[in-house]
Amino acid sequence: MGSLLDRAEKTIRHHDLLAPDDRVLVALSGGPDSVCLLHVLRALGYPTGAAHLDHLTRHGASTQDAAWVREWTARLGVECHVRERNVTEEARAMGVSFEEHARATRYAFLVEIARSCGYTAVATGHHAGDQAETVLMRLLRGASGRGLSGIPYRREQNGVRIVRPLLDCQRDAILEYLEHHGLEFRMDVSNTDERYFRNRVRCRLLPELARDYNHNLVEALSRTAALLQDDDRLLGRMAAEEAEACGILDNRLDRNRFSAMDRALQGRVLLLLAWRNGADCDYGHIREGIEFVCNGPTGRQCDLGSGFRLRTGRRFVYVESDTCVLAETEIACPGTTCVGGRAFLVSPARAVEPRDWRTYCTPARQVFDADALHGPLTARPWRAGDRFTPFGMTGTKKLQDYFVDAGVSVPERNAQWLLLAGGRIAWIVGRAIDAHVAVTAHTRRIVEVEVFDERDALD
Repeated sequence: MGSLLDRAEKTIRHHDLLAPDDRVLVALSGGPDSVCLLHVLRALGYPTGAAHLDHLTRHGASTQDAAWVREWTARLGVECHVRERNVTEEARAMGVSFEEHARATRYAFLVEIARSCGYTAVATGHHAGDQAETVLMRLLRGASGRGLSGIPYRREQNGVRIVRPLLDCQRDAILEYLEHHGLEFRMDVSNTDERYFRNRVRCRLLPELARDYNHNLVEALSRTAALLQDDDRLLGRMAAEEAEACGILDNRLDRNRFSAMDRALQGRVLLLLAWRNGADCDYGHIREGIEFVCNGPTGRQCDLGSGFRLRTGRRFVYVESDTCVLAETEIACPGTTCVGGRAFLVSPARAVEPRDWRTYCTPARQVFDADALHGPLTARPWRAGDRFTPFGMTGTKKLQDYFVDAGVSVPERNAQWLLLAGGRIAWIVGRAIDAHVAVTAHTRRIVEVEVFDERDALD
């Protein structure tokens, strides 16, 4: 079974997933993929632990899986962290889908265990078949190159690296590896329930396409995703630079500069402008917007949906002032809200517990005094004239001055989002919290907010 080990080791090295001294927390469901992953990482010499979240589903079967994970890891001498959450009831109370809440809860749990127990990376058992399914599902629904890039080999969440060492390995090779080493595993019958779109793609569509059109379909789709990930990283950097040069920070676009860009960059720059204003335009609106910026007569308006409107001047295209008001998007509390290419995950308020909150909070996670968050939570990009009260101060400070003092570059300011409570800045996302909502010795309840790339909500 050296071939699967070799493939996983090559993936780790090629995509810089792990360093020799990394301590890796494996997301261990008990299924064949995660069992294989744990065994492979141990065979490659990485110090490993395991984590399992029991969702309390499948009429008690999930609790049996959790018990099996505890017993199996104990026999191996692997440190294992098992918790349970009634995800179904939580999702119903929050008004979100079970799948959406389960995924967010699972990753939040993994990241929390990694941070609190000294693991430097979290590894999940996604494999080439999962990648092929994801690409095909998004293709059927319609997606950009970014969407078709599928599941990333690595990403960051709350300061923790999440990696997929088996993403280039086929499911058959995983099952052969398990048989060769005599490894037990659990099967989740819900993975074959064809009421779910992914399961229909897995059980019916992919096998039929592979049989009748391309025997190497899984490998081909996985290769496509890897190539598109490389393209997406490059185009994303180029678009950010062009957006800055076009004047996006001032909520406008230089028409001549924009017209001179390649069309692939034009679409991304326009989407960045839409995200800054709380909108998320579809393909048709983006194509319409490109034509309008380049060729629209002076003084005309173009409505691109989601409350996002443009008006042409001679040199610049501007976002209308009333659109800027609409850019302040309400954030579900509790719940998950996607806006501007980001996902805001707000947990239910809970009693404060003894903890060093300074080390618990990270650029992607912040906690607030729940009773100080007056009014609805909203999110928007920063604007000229914004002010907040830095922690430890009583007076306010201009955000522009804060950026200068903190050495925040113009491109970083361009991408800066704010979380507000009742119209007042609560968090300069990823940077500073306002003193009025910070946790203090008098805090009785807290609200936790986590922010991550919207695409990460889909992997």
